[in-house]
Amino acid sequence: MMQKKSRFTKKLQIKFLEIKKKYFFFNFFSIGLFFLFFGFLLGNIFGTFLNILRDFFIWDGLIVCFLILLCELTNYNIYSKKKSTKIFKYFNSEVKIFGSDSHRAEAELPFRPLGNFSFQILWKMLNYLKLGLLLGFFIDAFKVGS
Repeated sequence: MMQKKSRFTKKLQIKFLEIKKKYFFFNFFSIGLFFLFFGFLLGNIFGTFLNILRDFFIWDGLIVCFLILLCELTNYNIYSKKKSTKIFKYFNSEVKIFGSDSHRAEAELPFRPLGNFSFQILWKMLNYLKLGLLLGFFIDAFKVGS
């Protein structure tokens, strides 16, 4: 026999969901704001540590290519309509290890499927870092131009 939900339990569920949404907002809003400001700081001091990066890379174009690659990967994973990406398809598929039977090796791989909630939060925080970095570059260009 199936029991009907009373009005009290329905109101309790609604109140619980409201509290959960507020907690989610305040918890991840502060982390997102931190990554945005940290990216802004990195964008502003990029010119300062550019000479250190030049010691590790032969050509300045490689530094720029790395930054563009980081931005494009983040954009693709955040703004694509499909939730599963073709770039990380290998990490979600079955893998044969040393001739053994194929099995899912998600636990040993560094990338999780995009359905995982914490992995989506990681991409969002990387997106905030990217936005702050690009904003820092934009503001720094005004400082150099004046």
